[in-house]
Order: sequence, then C-alpha cells, then structure tokens
Amino acid sequence: MNETVGISFRDLLAYNHSETERWHRFFVEHPQALALNVGGKMETVGDLVRHMFQTELYFASRLSGQELAREEYAPKSDSLDDVFYLHEKAHGKLAQYLSKATEASMTKMHHFDHGGGFDASERKMVMQFFWHGINHWAQIALVVRQAGMPVEKPRDIILSHVLQ
Repeated sequence: MNETVGISFRDLLAYNHSETERWHRFFVEHPQALALNVGGKMETVGDLVRHMFQTELYFASRLSGQELAREEYAPKSDSLDDVFYLHEKAHGKLAQYLSKATEASMTKMHHFDHGGGFDASERKMVMQFFWHGINHWAQIALVVRQAGMPVEKPRDIILSHVLQ
C-alpha cells in the first residue's frame, strides 16, 4: 500500500473541529443535555465534555512541548463557552504542531506514568487526541438519543463536508 494514501491528521483535525462546533450548537439549543447522567467516572454529559477537552488540551500541549500546569486544564468557569474554549486552545496547539511535524518527529517517544507507565510515539499521541473524542462523542450521542433529544443524524465522517 502506498504510505501517502489515507486521511491526513490535518483532515482529521478539521473533522474533529467541525463536529465539536456542531455539538456546541446542540448544547446551546439543548443545555439540559449537559446534565444527563452518563455513568462511570464522569457523572454527566457536561463532565464528559469537559474531560474530552481537557484530554485534547493535554495531548496538544505535550506535543507542542508546552505542558501546562494542572489548573490551566480547567475552564475559567462552567459556562458552555469557557468549556468549549478548552477545545479551541487544543485545536490551535495541535494545528500548530501538525504544521511543523515530520515523519521523523512522529516517531519521537514520550513516557507516560499513567497505568503503570508506558511509552508512546507522537503519532500515537495525535491519533489518541482524535480517537478519544470520537469514542466519547458516540457515548454522548447515545445518551442524548436515549433521553429523546433530537441529535442531527448521522454524525459519521462519510457525510462530513470537511473531507473529500
């Protein structure tokens, strides 16, 4: 297989950002959805959204060599705009990182102490940025649909306007 065939990380970043904007509009119209219970460590949809964006910001900051202090991962307030601003910060950092990334830089390893410790390449870290959000948006979509709220359908990448 030709290694240049596929979806670029820049394309995935555009898709990620587009979907996040759609969810932002949804929560503006349906703020009660943020209080829905999702179970697990994150009690509510709002908690899960905050967690997603904090994780995005963590990976984007680490990739850009600008690890933040713990308090910088928290939104300024619990307002919807402040929570979604974490995504904007993460999106900007990752876009900047990707504009300079090379095949060689993608192989650079980082150590993580989480879960007993492991090493991961920058390529894996970028993919985790996307995959983590995709998983949680699907979880949120299920909870919102089960609560009877109207979610635009489908949210699949195949219908995205940001990819050809």
